[in-house]
Amino acid sequence: MGSWKATAWAPGPWFDGQGPKPDPDPEVMGKTVTFTLTGATGMREANCEKPVYTVTEVGPEYLFEGGLNEHGLNAAQEAGKLGFTTPHFLSMFESCLSSAGDMEMSYHMVDPDTLVLGMNNVVYTFKRVTK
Repeated sequence: MGSWKATAWAPGPWFDGQGPKPDPDPEVMGKTVTFTLTGATGMREANCEKPVYTVTEVGPEYLFEGGLNEHGLNAAQEAGKLGFTTPHFLSMFESCLSSAGDMEMSYHMVDPDTLVLGMNNVVYTFKRVTK
């Protein structure tokens, strides 16, 4: 839980150069998302009045919904490049059902103060906001 600010971005390692070059979404980059038990706010893609969070310990093959393996990449190597230093780590899955549509997001915890999110061929890095 808490507040997290999107501080960096990079093209997803699975981007093969086909199609337009990935660029950060201004609705994500630099924005702060706050997760509480009663809602997620601050970043359009994550906003939800009644989110359901699931926290699970996973391995690199689960990063970005399995997208690394799916694209023939070595998930463990790519995870290391992203800063993951252990073979298993926590991932938080946020789901939301609303009149605006259903949404699911997967945030992977690199360390206690860093999350990564893959979306639209971009990997965003979020840092914990401390007061």
